[in-house]
Amino acid sequence: SVAIESVETIIHADSLDIVARVRNPNPRAGIPNYTVSFILLDDQDQEINRLDEPTYLLPGSLNYIASLNIPLLPALARVKVETPNNPKFSTLSDTTSLPSFNSFLKTRTTSTLGGNKVEKQTAIITNRGNLGYRQVDVVGVALDQNGKVVGVGKTTIGEFAVGEQREVTLMWPQPA
Repeated sequence: SVAIESVETIIHADSLDIVARVRNPNPRAGIPNYTVSFILLDDQDQEINRLDEPTYLLPGSLNYIASLNIPLLPALARVKVETPNNPKFSTLSDTTSLPSFNSFLKTRTTSTLGGNKVEKQTAIITNRGNLGYRQVDVVGVALDQNGKVVGVGKTTIGEFAVGEQREVTLMWPQPA
């Protein structure tokens, strides 16, 4: 079964980011349609907002699923995560190689955007497998020395052919 390993919130001046660490332990089966719901609760455990993040899980993958730039609500007490009860797995045939990506962190810089300091991470991603993809999403996280998520960014690179290499840039508010 799919495991939610952690859920973290990153609070900014007037917004917050939520990120869940999700592991698919199935080495040869993925889930093409998987929605993670972040439920924002008040101190009475009443739902004040629900954010659905549609995604996919590749075989044997570790994913960070993120919802970014959520307006900070004063009544927010905690975040709960809901996932599909019976996700529909798709199994790879024995002759199909597992998905394989390689990433290389190229540069990290700090700049000012709209009066706020942001970190900008540039990376090179390569599709090393023998399958092309119609849609590829990239989520990057910055971790502190204790492994806590302190920054998260995401982008979509769309179609990604076998052997193709792409440069991506992710940004997040500079962590305190």
